[in-house]
Amino acid sequence: MTEPVAATLLSALDDVAAEVGRKGPTRALELARDFGFEGYLARCLDLEADGVRERRVYRGLEAAILRDAALELGAAFQQADVPHFFYKGIALLGPVYQVGDRDLQDIDVHVTPPAREAALAALAALGYRPAPEDEQPGPPDLRGACVLHREAGGTDIETVTVDLHWAVEPLDRLLPRATVAIPKVVWDSLGGEALIAPSDECHLVLLAHHVAHHDMLHLKGIIDFTLLWQRLSTGAGAKVEAVAREVGALRAVRVLGGIVSREFDLPQTPGIQPEWDWRASQIGASDLRGLVRLALATPSEEAVTITPGRIRRRLGVIDRWSGLWKLLADVLVPPRSHLAWRWPDAGSRLHAWGRHASSVAGKLRRR
Repeated sequence: MTEPVAATLLSALDDVAAEVGRKGPTRALELARDFGFEGYLARCLDLEADGVRERRVYRGLEAAILRDAALELGAAFQQADVPHFFYKGIALLGPVYQVGDRDLQDIDVHVTPPAREAALAALAALGYRPAPEDEQPGPPDLRGACVLHREAGGTDIETVTVDLHWAVEPLDRLLPRATVAIPKVVWDSLGGEALIAPSDECHLVLLAHHVAHHDMLHLKGIIDFTLLWQRLSTGAGAKVEAVAREVGALRAVRVLGGIVSREFDLPQTPGIQPEWDWRASQIGASDLRGLVRLALATPSEEAVTITPGRIRRRLGVIDRWSGLWKLLADVLVPPRSHLAWRWPDAGSRLHAWGRHASSVAGKLRRR
């Protein structure tokens, strides 16, 4: 079932690699390595290239360390009565990916807002410490997540990073807001013997939200979404759309689902209405090759700064036109706490806003 997806992905990567001047028979695999899923293509299509086996072994060791840490964390949360679930990469290992298929940088775990302090205490007891402020997703009063590290041994691979989430950031904002709660239907869907995770339908929505939140630049997330999309049962569509509507990711599911169904020749899921219009065209890509080009050409720092490109792409996936005004509000009048957090050495709020405005204006001039 996964081989046709892998073959289509390899062809798209090869075409784009040729366009940007990469040469050699393994150029598509090299590009897949840059995006974090070389092992998946190599395994599914039985491909060989210098270092592929060694890198799969390394990724397997990385995955084993993270999975052991996630199991330990899950046990600690259960002992502390912290409602939680794992999602994204670590939760897809097994159901979707095999060991060595995909790069895993961290453990993503969600808790309920009331359990946040208990979760942080459990993490501290296991040796995790919050990352420096410049690695955190926004100021403390606005962020819906916290990044923590646990260093062990003397190598980078032994350092475990946890992204602890207690809210979902709204897609109609460019700056962090902890305003969207995980719907009850997601909590009710949890299952799993080792790592607790949402059902495929609910997990798919969270993946779509993640890709949209990264403005369609997270190619690894798009592949995650594709592989989970093909696991959906025939009657899953209505539940997917209901959950997506609650988290503000309905349009993201419809746009992304339409693209991957078409590009990978996957069946449409009844109940999910594909969507493509002028607004969706602002993403800048309507097919797989376009998404690869977009991810390859966009500077990595654009994911965390305000640029015209981000505004256009986000306009393509937010559920309502009216959300445009919220996007623009973050450009013109960002929250005070964000200004203080982003420009801590500014002498006043007005000075901080001036530096923000100058930064945004500079990006506009470069476009």
